[in-house]
Amino acid sequence: MSMRTAGRRVFSCLGTFFQGSSSRWAGLGTTQTEGRKCVPHRYGASVSTEGVRWRSREDRANMAAFSEMGVMPEIAQAVEEMDWLLPTDIQAESVPLILGGGDVLMAAETGSGKTGAFSIPVIQIVYETLKDQQEGKKGKTTIKTGASVLNKWQMNPYDRGSAFAIGSDGVCCQSREVKEWHGCRATKGLVKGKHYYEVSCHDQGLCRVGWSTMQASLDLAIGSDGVCCQSREVKEWHGCRATKGLVKGKHYYEVSCHDQGLCRVGWSTVQASLDLGTDKFGFGFGGTGKKSHNKQFDNYGEEFTMHDTIGCYLDIDKGHVKFSKNGKDLGLAFEVPPHMKNQALFPACVLKNAELKFNFGEEDFKFPPKDGFVALCKAPESYVVKSQHTGNAQVTQTKFLPNAPKALIVEPSRELAEQTLNNVKQFKKYIDNPKLRELLIIGGVAARDQLSVLENGVDIVVGTPGRLDDLVSTGKLNLSQVRFLVLDEADGLLSQGYSDFINRMHSQIPQITSDGKRLQVIVCSATLHSFDVKKLSEKIMHFPTWVDLKGEDSVPDTVHHVVVPVNPKTDRLWERLGKNHIRTDDVHAKDNTRPGANSAEMWSEAVKVLKGEYIVRAIKEHKMDQAIIFCRTKIDCDNLEQYFVQQGGGNIPKTRALGKHERNGSAAAGAWITPNHAGLATVPFRKGEDFMARSFQERALLLSVVQNSELPCPDKKGHQFSCVCLHGDRKPHERKQNLERFKKGDVRFLICTDVAARGIDIHGVPYVINVTLPDEKQNYVHRIGRVGRAERMGLAISLVATEKEKVWYHVCSSRGKGCYNTRLKEDGGCTIWYNEMQLLSEIEEHLNCTISQVEPDIKVPVDEFDGKVTYGQKRAAGGGNYKGHVDILAPTVQELAALEKEAQTSFLHLGYLPNQLFRTF
Repeated sequence: MSMRTAGRRVFSCLGTFFQGSSSRWAGLGTTQTEGRKCVPHRYGASVSTEGVRWRSREDRANMAAFSEMGVMPEIAQAVEEMDWLLPTDIQAESVPLILGGGDVLMAAETGSGKTGAFSIPVIQIVYETLKDQQEGKKGKTTIKTGASVLNKWQMNPYDRGSAFAIGSDGVCCQSREVKEWHGCRATKGLVKGKHYYEVSCHDQGLCRVGWSTMQASLDLAIGSDGVCCQSREVKEWHGCRATKGLVKGKHYYEVSCHDQGLCRVGWSTVQASLDLGTDKFGFGFGGTGKKSHNKQFDNYGEEFTMHDTIGCYLDIDKGHVKFSKNGKDLGLAFEVPPHMKNQALFPACVLKNAELKFNFGEEDFKFPPKDGFVALCKAPESYVVKSQHTGNAQVTQTKFLPNAPKALIVEPSRELAEQTLNNVKQFKKYIDNPKLRELLIIGGVAARDQLSVLENGVDIVVGTPGRLDDLVSTGKLNLSQVRFLVLDEADGLLSQGYSDFINRMHSQIPQITSDGKRLQVIVCSATLHSFDVKKLSEKIMHFPTWVDLKGEDSVPDTVHHVVVPVNPKTDRLWERLGKNHIRTDDVHAKDNTRPGANSAEMWSEAVKVLKGEYIVRAIKEHKMDQAIIFCRTKIDCDNLEQYFVQQGGGNIPKTRALGKHERNGSAAAGAWITPNHAGLATVPFRKGEDFMARSFQERALLLSVVQNSELPCPDKKGHQFSCVCLHGDRKPHERKQNLERFKKGDVRFLICTDVAARGIDIHGVPYVINVTLPDEKQNYVHRIGRVGRAERMGLAISLVATEKEKVWYHVCSSRGKGCYNTRLKEDGGCTIWYNEMQLLSEIEEHLNCTISQVEPDIKVPVDEFDGKVTYGQKRAAGGGNYKGHVDILAPTVQELAALEKEAQTSFLHLGYLPNQLFRTF
């Protein structure tokens, strides 16, 4: 057995007990930490003398660290070349769980290795699946599919709720959903005769047992034995029916309750709802001591719970249904109405966070029936009808389809999708025979190129919702063989309104693959505490294991974050700038904002102007060589980019040049030649004229695309204000190019919005500037978390206005395109008053700390923090100071040393010294 196979089998066995349910084992991964010696450093320098690169003598140990989790050597070799020291915490916890067959809901900071945590096991299992198909192996599956399930009396895995689990024997049922009912029916029904079955209660949950007719809900798991059923859905009921029904005779089966969840057991026809007893085609008996039929719940018998055994009797010839508890006959419960006399009745149940085990007679009954009732398994074949729900609709076909991938990874943005695809390519580098084929499906790329790749075959698809939805809805992308569904940055997907797309896509993916494996759903999120993420996981995931390594938001020790108050009343610089300032967002284009107006609009405009100056001041003060600058809106990003151009440090490639500056013979005059809808248009421009003083429309025209620009530009790569912009209005190829230029260090500054930068991992960034605080406090942590990674110190500077600022808040159908409605939102406009001081208070309350404030000169006072960093000068004032940890811990350490000495001395006196004394005699 190869290392790959051995590792795979170890973890696969953990997910096979319940059909339709995933592994619930957690903590398989181990987190290893090593002592690190810390040295003084500046922002952006590593705090660890060990760094993040492997030494050659450690390479073998590094490969072993991943191989011990069951990762195949080919992937471990690729990981080695990526200079990964050891599995990160999220990888150590999640990789074994996913390899074990379970659904995983993971949360960790961006840059913590989440992409590797799901990419590595997904690539490995996709490869193993293709390898088995290549070798003609069907594999040993714990899930019996198709008609083979119907050969014996058991609970039907294809006729049950999605939160209802059935044991491998087919008679043990369980549901852990505490708020909803989940049901199941047997594989066979009866149309004649007097029949009996028993049900034993194994816990104290609620249940109903009886007889019904239809197919089961999907949130119910069935064990590989076919008689153990389980549903851990706590909000809904989920049911199941058996694989056979009865049309004649007197029959009996037993149900044992294994826990304290809620359940109903009984009989139903194939027309019945899986919520047993809520329509006219099913008869149920619940743990609360109620019988139910057609939504009528009447007192019957007595309550039952864990360790109780319920007997279910059916006399088809007389049309009688009754139940017993622990052998005690509870009397007639129902008379079968005429409209059901000729229909087969199937054993059925519905569970809510409960577990049941059925006994159809394959084992000895705890309370054998009397009066001619026989076990279901002994019913004559002429009395038995096999269920038509064979699971064929839930199982993918083995026929090769080139456009049917095995894994689908959904990302909220193009940049993140490209980043994930690059990781997939790196991990699969040494995988061969068969090679894995991947495809990136995003907007802004010619669809015909993507369709061409699909026609040639693809195994892993990474994409964004828009283009994925188009290809799925038109049938170009087939989801019938998807084995893995990965939702990366799920909270971002939901906040962008893609919940319907996710549910629609999930409904089109079969829950069981052709080799009998269940669909695995992996959800990655910045936080698991989001209500929307929890709601989504309850709907599309089965018994997910939560791996939350993020917990509540906090700021890492490696991040120093400060606030710079922007107070236009005390800093009157904005009055002296004239027109030599950053172009604002035109919110106050119709307002009187001249000095002396003393209006809220004047102070708001002053804030916007001052922030532009403070950004330049911060860059110069700290001699920033690389930083991410977050703006609130796309127009703010564009304006800041052009302000940097005005400072002489623009990075405008030839494809976005300012246009040809053609002399007309006069040294004092010239013309900007730019294309418009009518062809070439000449816009007069005089020497010395302030470009930023132009109107927004004219600047947009002057920034139009002109190829082969002859406009002289400063050296972008080395200039102090070289920058690129990243937001949704930029062309996809430009966004990709800009991001790559920033990563490579060709430019110093990345100006972006929250949405565009979400999830993008850029290593070693020492600075972040928040031009405006985010309106969601969680995004503050996401933003400043861009620095302080890989044991590097980082500085995050937030510019916070002390006065309210009027900003764009587009609720119009165009979402801001061509909108100049500066009225407030409540007056039918598209602006709001933004209160950053209130937002700052909410952020500080969220983080449970006071963020240090610095003066407008942005000279950040420096403390000594644990020896990691030595700042230039001692902090004079402000809150949130760090104190030396050594001084704080010194008394405790001394006390601990004294206790240790006392313990050792006591040991010597009580143990060692008496023995020595005894030997002297």
